Amino acid sequence: MATSRPLKLRSPDSPREKQIPASDLPIAHVWVDNSVYHLNDTYEYFIPASLSHDVQVGMRVVVPFGHAQCEGLVVARTALPEGNQELKYIEKILSLYPVATEETIALFRQVSERWVGTPWDVIRAAIPPRMARVEKEELFVGINSASSSTTENIANDFLADSARLFWALPADPDPFEQLAKIILARSDKNQVLVILSDVNELEGIASKIDALKGGGQYSRIDSGNDRSARYREYLEFITGKKSIALGLRGAIFTPLLNGSTIIISHESSPHLYEPRSPRWNARDVALLRATNPETSVILTGFSPSLEVARLIDLGWLKSVQSHSQNVVVASEPKSGELIPSKGFSVIRSALQKGPVLFLVPSKGYGNAILCSRCRNVALCECGARLLRKSSQAQPECSLCKLVIPNWHCTDCGSADIYLASRGIDRFAEEIGRSFPNYPIINSSGDHIIREIERKSQLVLTTPGAEPKVPGGYAAVLLLESNRFFGHASLRGDERAREQFFAAASLATPGATIYIATTPGHPIVPALTRWNAAGIVARELQQRSELGLPPYRRFIRLEMLGSEAMQIFDGITLAKTDLRLPQTLEIRPPIVTERNIASIHLSVPYQDAIDVTRFLSEYQNRRSIAKKELLTIHVDPYELS
Repeated sequence: MATSRPLKLRSPDSPREKQIPASDLPIAHVWVDNSVYHLNDTYEYFIPASLSHDVQVGMRVVVPFGHAQCEGLVVARTALPEGNQELKYIEKILSLYPVATEETIALFRQVSERWVGTPWDVIRAAIPPRMARVEKEELFVGINSASSSTTENIANDFLADSARLFWALPADPDPFEQLAKIILARSDKNQVLVILSDVNELEGIASKIDALKGGGQYSRIDSGNDRSARYREYLEFITGKKSIALGLRGAIFTPLLNGSTIIISHESSPHLYEPRSPRWNARDVALLRATNPETSVILTGFSPSLEVARLIDLGWLKSVQSHSQNVVVASEPKSGELIPSKGFSVIRSALQKGPVLFLVPSKGYGNAILCSRCRNVALCECGARLLRKSSQAQPECSLCKLVIPNWHCTDCGSADIYLASRGIDRFAEEIGRSFPNYPIINSSGDHIIREIERKSQLVLTTPGAEPKVPGGYAAVLLLESNRFFGHASLRGDERAREQFFAAASLATPGATIYIATTPGHPIVPALTRWNAAGIVARELQQRSELGLPPYRRFIRLEMLGSEAMQIFDGITLAKTDLRLPQTLEIRPPIVTERNIASIHLSVPYQDAIDVTRFLSEYQNRRSIAKKELLTIHVDPYELS
């Protein structure tokens, strides 16, 4: 659990004027940032008469708590109940402006309950740290009255009130233009909060809005700003000076006026998942906010996540499809072959017109080593796989980094090496030999190139590192598709679909998209029609039959291996005693080499609240007993 800001010890009480409570609504209900899990309820304090006009719901305050002064957030003001009350007083106000609203306070509570944490765990990610000097600046209240934006070429679905949409992104080398127009059009109605998956995407949409409407149209709420700028832009948006806010996942809690819109870009991205307790994800928080009928939500992506596809199937979200017909060629490589002959003809033809993009599965050179004679996997003494960083490098452990200069197969004794898992550097080496007269650009890992010239060259990239090129690529080749779709992960196919569509979208209109796979693979017609609905529907059907996400809530518990069986037995007993739903499935613990164990739970959505409440109470008991808290992942991105 995250720690609070350092607590300040109080000096001995000195004589001071006797305080009296406010005459109107004198009780403040406060969440106190105390970093103690089981002390996460609201606490009541008197509001001094001297602060009565200043203390509002959503304001930061300083309150006495035990022998310390702690930061708190006022969540309600109420009248004095009957009977005498012996309460402590709020010490002082920390913020001149409310930094949360009744709606976001309720959201903090919802999120902490659903993902099993405390409200302050959520608040730390949601509200930027206060900068006192920023509050002294003049902030003009009232929505910015910029001129109206054009709605030309924007479908009516994007302009409707109370919209709930999934927008399948078009095959367009410039992905930000249409999204920027939608943002500006929605901002004419009311505020728009846009959550981007990473900083590069945020900067791309910001520059497009600047180009369409000029600067100063939006607040930027992300850690790319310094602390003062981030707090200033947060206040400008929540006080109504700006009608558009751009941010990363933490900005999803930003207060909004009624009738506002939340847009989540690339809703299936793992970057939208918060790694710290309580490990929420921005897409699902947006969907919680959209249960307010006056709040619109627009999710975007090339192919919907299965969670979103289920909501489309239920009719809760409407899918807005981008229609296009693309030239897609597929052929299956023979054993060990990188690019079949059909792929070579596509490359040669495209290089006469411009750059060619190659999407490959991984960075590095040789990411797995086999014995060339018996095909035994080469392993280090620690149990991890060996790899090779270049053609001349010695085998090296992928985990402990031990270099093994005289490797021999432990089964047959051979010293001959076969590289089984090509990385991008090996792809570049092989493709460079086939097309020696063209420059090669390698964009991956720590060396990501964002934009290139439109000239004949070979561009190799891993997913997410594709450089933009004016007008698009003359051809896009998607290599080793079996490695993309063959991951032992429930997210494997979903992730591969999004990666293939994202890379293919960078092709110039009419350019060939080549896939190194069997022509019967379902990704081929999906890219041809630019519609993943058929693949997604089949996968949803399979998940429903198997009782897998998104049809059940999955929860992963992590603890020390020495405690695992005791915790497993306790949860099992609670189910036997009817303290947990009978629909709950409990999988025995799996212990890793680091003595960390995991227990997996799954339960139908309608029964999930009973399980999360049980886990929250269990965390309370561990906290009271001063035991280490469990690490709890509710609906994690990956199950393992």
